[in-house]
Amino acid sequence: MRLILSVNEWAISQLNPDTYEVHFWGGVNLGRTPREEYLALTRAGFSLVFRNLQAHLAKGLLQAQPSQYVITVPKPYDNGK
Repeated sequence: MRLILSVNEWAISQLNPDTYEVHFWGGVNLGRTPREEYLALTRAGFSLVFRNLQAHLAKGLLQAQPSQYVITVPKPYDNGK
């Protein structure tokens, strides 16, 4: 299983480790009604709630890796010529 946090979500989770929490609902099936999906996911053990992500990471219970890069082009751009 994996979930993706935005840069802002990651930063807020670090600033507020005791109050910030992530609710992970697993693979959502959009072909079901919301009620059917809720029942199926709760029967499967969801939602998983993670509080204090940094503590989980430090204990090795979760793993995190950066997954995005922001690339900017300085002006003027000379295309390496």
